Amino acid sequence: MLKQNDLKIADWEYLYAEQILDVYIDHLEEATKSFAEIMDRVQQEAISDDEGGIQAQCENYGHKVRALSISLANLGFHLKGRAEKYVEDIDKADQFMYGV
Repeated sequence: MLKQNDLKIADWEYLYAEQILDVYIDHLEEATKSFAEIMDRVQQEAISDDEGGIQAQCENYGHKVRALSISLANLGFHLKGRAEKYVEDIDKADQFMYGV
């Protein structure tokens, strides 16, 4: 009979990877929010030109960055707890091997 120490799937690696991804996504989300705010300020305070010029392009780029920020938030939301659930499912499925 196998012992718990014989386990080939290192649970902590999955949990650690999720934690790292969570932190990374949070930082990216904050960076995109900050960037979008800077783009807004640049438009309002520094750039004034004809329609379709630099100001419009900055506005368009700001919208895209905001959309990216929302996507990152959604990704982070959907990833939270997935590794832990995966590890729990694997542990339940392989209990018979360890006589638990």
